[in-house]
Amino acid sequence: MLFLAVFCGFLAENQREHMVEHNREKQYMRSLYRDLEKDTAFNRRFKNYLARVYNRLDSIQNMINSHQYIVDPIRFYSLAVSSRSIQYFESHNSAYEQLKSSGNLRLIRKKGLADSLVDYYSMIQERVRNQESRYMQATANIATAMWDVLDSKYFIHDSILEGMARFGPPMVKNATLENVDEEKLLKYKNLCCEKMLMIPTLRNFVMQLNEKATNLLLFLKDEYHFE
Repeated sequence: MLFLAVFCGFLAENQREHMVEHNREKQYMRSLYRDLEKDTAFNRRFKNYLARVYNRLDSIQNMINSHQYIVDPIRFYSLAVSSRSIQYFESHNSAYEQLKSSGNLRLIRKKGLADSLVDYYSMIQERVRNQESRYMQATANIATAMWDVLDSKYFIHDSILEGMARFGPPMVKNATLENVDEEKLLKYKNLCCEKMLMIPTLRNFVMQLNEKATNLLLFLKDEYHFE
């Protein structure tokens, strides 16, 4: 009888620990689900941002090739200043980092889910972040070369603070590019082209990442019955 009582107590304690771990697993998965929802929403916005930057850079090159920068310098100034804007890539990984740092990845019972999560977050660090770093350097190179072409005296300086409020470039007045150095203009154009060439790769990485995140969301929703 004593053995049976001890054995039953052991089973009850084991069942209680199992239920506690199951609840902790579900709480982690809900947090992961929310992080992945934020990721997919950001990825869609980031895709549109990259498309806008690509179009601006393409317009700059077309204006230089056709000498339209001389005819419409104000538009050229606006495009040039806008093309140096930066939006950093965002990843929401707080739940995953908690799981990893606490050693609780073992709580995930669903076959293949832990591996899928490791693959997803590894892609962010090893591919997207690396490509983003190159993209940021290309943006810095463009910004430097741009000031060899533009002259800040044509900016309406009161509009710089206004631009911060409306998230737009400062207004330009009486600008001219008729006497710009052709060699410096060529360097600026080529740097714009270099950045353009990076955008499709970064965009493709983000879309691959978004597909992985979407599949993980569907899996979590189905397996853990999230609304």
